[in-house]
Amino acid sequence: MTDAIYFKFLITRGRPFLQLRSRAIPATAQRLHTTMYSALAAGDLPALRTTCCASLLSTFESRVAARPANQRLVWRLHRYVGKPRVLMQRCAKLPFHDSEGRSGAVRQAVVRVKSVQSLERWRERKGRDGRSREVREDKEGEQGEGDQGREITEYLVVQQRMWKGKQEEWMVWGTMEEASVAEVMGDNGGGGEEVSA
Repeated sequence: MTDAIYFKFLITRGRPFLQLRSRAIPATAQRLHTTMYSALAAGDLPALRTTCCASLLSTFESRVAARPANQRLVWRLHRYVGKPRVLMQRCAKLPFHDSEGRSGAVRQAVVRVKSVQSLERWRERKGRDGRSREVREDKEGEQGEGDQGREITEYLVVQQRMWKGKQEEWMVWGTMEEASVAEVMGDNGGGGEEVSA
């Protein structure tokens, strides 16, 4: 909580206080989780641009561009298991200023999200009659297994910036393994982590 207080009061000295709303982070992370995977599967770049931070967005844009033109992915969220939980929060002052000399800050939170999900791959193929039809390529994907899906535990890193005197919306910075939480949220910095999909 010390970092959150720093984010709210020291960074915004002389300006309107930020709204921390820490209790809203789990629900926000869950919403971003659904939006991100749905948009990634659909190749919806506009939605990804409003959901993901720059480094993660760049990875997703490359992945979408590399897909075969006749392939369609369908990500299905069967259900969430329990409630998402914030495991860690971290705030830091940015080492540069905007054009008006105002400093900025970044706030990150690691949220554990458990869900049952699946990923379907469909490809358009021509039959002997010359007609095109979609054929499901597999029933096991990186994000799911068959029609029932499988339970996955993810550690979603969401980020919020204070820049040019404005509090920006939360976005997805990346995901990480449980063992890497302390390392990535520590002092090593770095960009967003790639999400498997």
